[in-house]
Amino acid sequence: MSLLEIKNVTLKFGESRILNDVSVSIGRGEMVGLIGPNGAGKSSLLKVILGLLPASGNVHYKKRDLKQMNLEERASLLSYLPQERDVAWPLSVETLVGLGCKRNAFSAPNPKDLQRVIEAMRRTDVRNLKHRLVDSLSGGERARVLMARALAQDTPVILADEPISGLDPAHQIGFMEMLEDLAKNGRTVLITMHELSLAARWCHRLVLLHQGRVVADGKPRNVLTEQFLAKVYGVSAYVSKDQNDFIVLPIKQLSKKDKAGT
Repeated sequence: MSLLEIKNVTLKFGESRILNDVSVSIGRGEMVGLIGPNGAGKSSLLKVILGLLPASGNVHYKKRDLKQMNLEERASLLSYLPQERDVAWPLSVETLVGLGCKRNAFSAPNPKDLQRVIEAMRRTDVRNLKHRLVDSLSGGERARVLMARALAQDTPVILADEPISGLDPAHQIGFMEMLEDLAKNGRTVLITMHELSLAARWCHRLVLLHQGRVVADGKPRNVLTEQFLAKVYGVSAYVSKDQNDFIVLPIKQLSKKDKAGT
């Protein structure tokens, strides 16, 4: 059964179509990677789901129209890690993560909220940073802190826009393991990615966008084919499949002649 359903979504800026009749259904406990080259519409789709960009079509949570919900209702269902990692105020890490527990500006933290903050910082490996000011952190540290804030929000759906960009390999893998664990425990995760090898390894399903359209949707080994990588990304790749593992490693940019032949 679909938990989050995106149906016939079209987004225009002037005469340009950023998203063109996009439909995707995501079930409870699925970890879905949204992939595609720059400008494919990945970040825009997340913002449409959140109600941050106006678009035609429908986005439903358990068959309820998200457009008809107020901000507090949506905040109880969807948490969001944006691609932009700027923080406007010099807050401590612990204070910023705690903002994820607030349903409104006037709510005070309770013991359950404080426990969620501690658990979120543990999961994202930022407990040792809790007294640091966020604007003093590196980009990778800040990404983990903002993810902790999203986890503290404790929503059934997590949307993350390129969350592992800028992280070192150990934290990239740790981040993907954490998201997979959340999915195993019933959370629904939709994550945009450029790291195809990690998408192949960790995502249950991939949705490939190209020029605002869905061109493939399925298991990683059915989406990250040599043909799709050539046609959509313009690269050749080393692809290794066996019963237990699936490895994708882009190795060469294709010429226009090579791309025309795919």
